[in-house]
Amino acid sequence: MNKYAIAFAHALDAKQARNLEIAQKLNVDPSYVSQWKLGRRPIPPDKAIGVAAMLEVAPQEISEAYARLLQAGFAPEDMDAGVASAPGVDGVPRGHLQLEMLAGFGRLVDGLRHVVLPEFLVQQKIGQVPLEQVRWAVNPSKAMAPAIEHGALLLIDAGVTSHEAVVDGLTYAYQLRGRADVRRILLRQDRWIVTGSEAHPDQQNVSMRDRDQLTICGQVLGVC
Repeated sequence: MNKYAIAFAHALDAKQARNLEIAQKLNVDPSYVSQWKLGRRPIPPDKAIGVAAMLEVAPQEISEAYARLLQAGFAPEDMDAGVASAPGVDGVPRGHLQLEMLAGFGRLVDGLRHVVLPEFLVQQKIGQVPLEQVRWAVNPSKAMAPAIEHGALLLIDAGVTSHEAVVDGLTYAYQLRGRADVRRILLRQDRWIVTGSEAHPDQQNVSMRDRDQLTICGQVLGVC
């Protein structure tokens, strides 16, 4: 059990909060709360905000993902002693944005369809890409480690879906023969090469004749 799970378990005990109560308020399955408590499943950053408010603790104490956001440079102005303030429009905390999941990349998140992330961090990662094109995904493999670790939260430009829009050497979320992954794509005259990092150099060749089997889901903009 990691330190975040231990802190979450201690906070639950201190408030005498039941798993079912937390699950109902967050609209998640009670089994998720049990797994958070045992350290078998990490608390997503968007859920950490609500949990922290209920338990009166700092979200970075119970969620490693939220702690990583803080380390990336986000310092919420509307936090009081580390506890998230009241929600803003549509229940989204002030200074945050709600993003939809990239279609086809839900295998690792079991039903979670949206995340709420700090607006500062999102804007920093996406640059000039229109916000309405941005989706999130969880990296489903180790192919791009250590630059992009397995399970990392990614921001994706879902507006890049055509083969003609692919740029040699950039990293894309894609499906190849029905399998979703995140890797670099190298363009060659007679084929495309879908490849990982130097630490995981395994690659797949896609001939120009079979290119239609490679579905481009979006370009990776950054890692949270």
